[in-house]
Amino acid sequence: MTVEIERFTDDDKIRARELQKHIDKTLSLIEDGHKEYIQGIARLGTYLLEVRSKKFWLLWVSEEGEPHSSFGGYLKSIQNRVDKGRTQLYQTISVAERLLPQVSENDIELMGITKASVLAQRVKQTGKLTPRLIATATDPHVTIEELRGEVLAGKEPVAADKEKYHDLGGFYATDDEWTEVQRGFEIARRSDPPVQPNWPESVQKKVIILKLVQEFLAGHEAEVVGQR
Repeated sequence: MTVEIERFTDDDKIRARELQKHIDKTLSLIEDGHKEYIQGIARLGTYLLEVRSKKFWLLWVSEEGEPHSSFGGYLKSIQNRVDKGRTQLYQTISVAERLLPQVSENDIELMGITKASVLAQRVKQTGKLTPRLIATATDPHVTIEELRGEVLAGKEPVAADKEKYHDLGGFYATDDEWTEVQRGFEIARRSDPPVQPNWPESVQKKVIILKLVQEFLAGHEAEVVGQR
């Protein structure tokens, strides 16, 4: 450990002290309230990425005065301040890692962690982002649903004028529940008229969901409406 610490230059140690102050200030702002939370978590991700890549955690000690044995140990020492586990903190670092340097640290902070995560997923799929997509993400007037719609439009044919992007969101499910959902999707996919594999992914999903909805409406709507 001592040998590793000795390799740091004076400039490294100065930067490490600056970064430690930035992280502590960001953690305090996050603790203070939700207004700073979304942007603060995004900014924290860029800071932690630098800490990990430069091993600055070797220069710091825990509240008990003990040196951190690993980067994971350092994350454990701060995770309670942001109400997140180490896995979630690693995810914020992964977002920053995927976006930099295509997206500046300032822009990552401006868009916040939720929008940044959407762009990180896009980078994972395609390896690049357009200036327009970055500008859309940093626009405070653009909602997360609208950003997802913009991402979708960029990788698949633009929807018809009468169509509007709708985000159904996600949900938690057990393995058995998810298997049942997948079975239902597959039956809807294969039933007449079958969903074509060459259709855009978003169109396939829409048709599958419409099939399931239409089937349920056909079998139960009259019964339910008649009970009103």
